[in-house]
Amino acid sequence: MRGSGAVVSPRQHRSRRLATGGGGCVAEPRSLPDSGILLLAALVARPARTDPIVDDDGAVLAGSIAELTTVRAGGKELGLMIRGTSTENPVVLFLAGGPGGSERGAMRKHLEALEETFTVATWDQRGTGTSYGALDPTGTLTLEGQVSDTIEVTDYLRERFATDRIYLLGQSWGSTLGILAVQEAPERYVAFIGVGQMVSQLDTDRIFYGDTLAWAERNDPALADELEAIGPPPTPRCSTTRPPCPTSTRSTPTTTPRTPKAREASRRT
Repeated sequence: MRGSGAVVSPRQHRSRRLATGGGGCVAEPRSLPDSGILLLAALVARPARTDPIVDDDGAVLAGSIAELTTVRAGGKELGLMIRGTSTENPVVLFLAGGPGGSERGAMRKHLEALEETFTVATWDQRGTGTSYGALDPTGTLTLEGQVSDTIEVTDYLRERFATDRIYLLGQSWGSTLGILAVQEAPERYVAFIGVGQMVSQLDTDRIFYGDTLAWAERNDPALADELEAIGPPPTPRCSTTRPPCPTSTRSTPTTTPRTPKAREASRRT
């Protein structure tokens, strides 16, 4: 700063203001103490954990298990949360919906009671949650591989908890994955439980397509045109390594394309 012909540094100016009491208070910047840096580093480096299962007195329940670990499946390390009041209870492997979903938080919040009866293994499938880093290369992520991973995780749990068979619990997409795993290796499972059981992916996708197209016709004509050009499922498979997906030439879409005039009338109603 310049004043009265003298050059004053910002630091000197702050010091003068503090000394003279003028213009309020200016706090000097402070660096984080070495002890704070060490504490922050320790917190970052600390392994992730899940709360222990405790008794009424707050002590860790004897024989219980509460851990976050990894299991190797498909040549990759995948995240696994295991919780239960007793490792003597039967084991259930939970398969989340998606593909792409992770249900660790939901399992802790909504299905804690399940831990009283089962040793609950909540698996983050490849490319989801704590297994996100295992997504690449995406070209190797296949349905067959997902089924194989499910069976590998099953075998890990069978060996670890010394049991011939476990329960399999699948939700939405996980119910499809579960059925396919049970069909391939029925001797490994006591039973399969389907929640939000998927019956037909194709029919479900067509319903989604129709609903989305109807919304776009009312709110976004350009999007509606794009959806109509793509056509209803099943759509051609494409990737960044292949040419662009061709425009659909289906003559019997599940939702009849509308002319711009018809679309405008639909928006008015």
